[in-house]
Amino acid sequence: LLNLAQNQLTELPESISRLKELRDLRLEDNALTSLPSGLTKLEQLRWLAIMRNPLTQTQIDALKLELRDVSIYE
Repeated sequence: LLNLAQNQLTELPESISRLKELRDLRLEDNALTSLPSGLTKLEQLRWLAIMRNPLTQTQIDALKLELRDVSIYE
């Protein structure tokens, strides 16, 4: 579990893709306008919380297509 919720983050580094064993990622209540493409490399990721970030629905839909086995909470 990596809980980065409520930190006023505006971006995540691509290096997040190095966390190969990460299963749960909580990003809610930040200021993220995009997410790094490296998220798709997190093969163990099963839970992603992105609520209350200014992401577009198009971005969220694209993420859902790439991360089919992940429960995405928007």
